[in-house]
Amino acid sequence: MYRIAVLLTAAVLAFSACASDDDSTDAGSTSTGSDTTSESSSDTLTVDDVWTRTTPEGAERTAVYVTIATTEADELTGVSVSADVAASAELHETVTDAGDEGMEGNGGMDNGHAGDGVMSMRAVDVIPVPAGTTMLEPGGYHIMLMGLAAPLTAGDSLELTLDFENAGTRTVDVEVREA
Repeated sequence: MYRIAVLLTAAVLAFSACASDDDSTDAGSTSTGSDTTSESSSDTLTVDDVWTRTTPEGAERTAVYVTIATTEADELTGVSVSADVAASAELHETVTDAGDEGMEGNGGMDNGHAGDGVMSMRAVDVIPVPAGTTMLEPGGYHIMLMGLAAPLTAGDSLELTLDFENAGTRTVDVEVREA
């Protein structure tokens, strides 16, 4: 029902834009896919294919992956989720310890594996989003949901809010997929 309302709103805005010679009117932002809202006038950024895996009973965290397409460089500066889903959401990066450099500057997230080529995660303040397509995916940048309130089941969905430096705030639906 919500998607129909979004599509109808987009059609009305498109028609209004065609009927008016005034290009200064700011009609807001509408994107395709899982992107449901925006507080920015930028329509150059879309968020699609937002997903996470099912989790077993007792799991405390999970990763969320997303595809971001934009015509202008931006930064993902924050993320949030309802307390009904998880206690918090964080921006993360997967890093591979190269061996002798150790894991300096990783906020203590090396899990005791400094120097042995092990992959680990660390929280980051921002995720760069250059013009083009950026994929937050396994083995790279991703979003972590910490302190899950309940197991995530295939077919369920949850809402996640993404904050971009230039494109503003986007609320997206996250699809829960079979692990």
